[in-house]
Amino acid sequence: MKTKNNNLVSLQEKQAAEIENEEYIKKESLKRKIKSYALVTIGTIVYSFGIVWFLQLGGFFSSGVAGISQIIVKLPSLWGGPNLQKYLGLTIGLINTPLIILGWRGVSKRYAILTVVSVVLQTLMASLLTNFTNSPLISLLIGDGKGMGIVEAIRTGNLNIFTTNPIMENTAAFEEIQNSLDTGTKILLALCGGGITGFGISLCLKSGGSSGGMDIVACYLQQKKRIAFTRYSSICDSIIVLTSSIFSVENVLYTLIRLVTTLKVIDTIYTSYKITRLEVITSKGDEIRNVLIKKFHHGITIFEAVGGYTLSDRKVLEIYVSAYEIHEYLRLIHNIDPFAFVSTTKSKIINGNYIQKTIL
Repeated sequence: MKTKNNNLVSLQEKQAAEIENEEYIKKESLKRKIKSYALVTIGTIVYSFGIVWFLQLGGFFSSGVAGISQIIVKLPSLWGGPNLQKYLGLTIGLINTPLIILGWRGVSKRYAILTVVSVVLQTLMASLLTNFTNSPLISLLIGDGKGMGIVEAIRTGNLNIFTTNPIMENTAAFEEIQNSLDTGTKILLALCGGGITGFGISLCLKSGGSSGGMDIVACYLQQKKRIAFTRYSSICDSIIVLTSSIFSVENVLYTLIRLVTTLKVIDTIYTSYKITRLEVITSKGDEIRNVLIKKFHHGITIFEAVGGYTLSDRKVLEIYVSAYEIHEYLRLIHNIDPFAFVSTTKSKIINGNYIQKTIL
């Protein structure tokens, strides 16, 4: 009779633990969604400022579709045509449309939705910044406010960001400003612009989406062919850099500085394509296995083990995961077994039946 009661209590405890774990997973899933939309929003805003206020001002070209769009809106000026800078945002949106369809079908629906949010916001921000603002760097680096701090520039009226007559709409005035930039200022704009846009792209990628454009193709190849994200991005950007030489060979050199800076920042912050080996030693192997298998798409290899100090039975769980998933794995494992021993090791090469998911 006692055995039956003990089994009943054990079953009830197990069911209670499963319910608790399911509730925890749901809460974490909601937090992840909120975090994803917050990251893609902040990342897109940062990226847009980097393009319009830094790269456009220096005459440099951005990555992917944004860089292609910059080339398209600038082409008419080579033959004395109209200035199409104000249509930069619209051009970005139009080129991104077919690529978003690729992301929907080839990566995941959630990835595509987050990317749509980024592209729409990017189109809006690029249009607003181009048509209703002037880069504050025009005043602080080359105008009357050169050498001033932000507080002093505001106090003296030299920092005029919002305007109904943006310099970018005046081809002659904009070209005059670009021609007046010295070498040091151009290098500064290339480094800062590359870093800011790289940071914005990284936030969008960490959210589980992207900033659109060639990032979609890169994520697709990363998932299907396991090609490192930055490798494909560097190829696309190199083509854009070479194409931009039709406008200015000198600016190609500065754009290369921007390119290297952007890729370095992305490679440092965005770690989705990097694989990590996770080893867990625990007395609650079955519970942890059930939760991880239910939450994630990765397989788990399980070994029987014995604790050398206590001589108690343990299980060793070996899992290969994307680096960006590590923290969520650790939270789930700690929630089930606070005393679990966990170690991580970076893996350079993965061969075999390993399915890499960009979005979970």
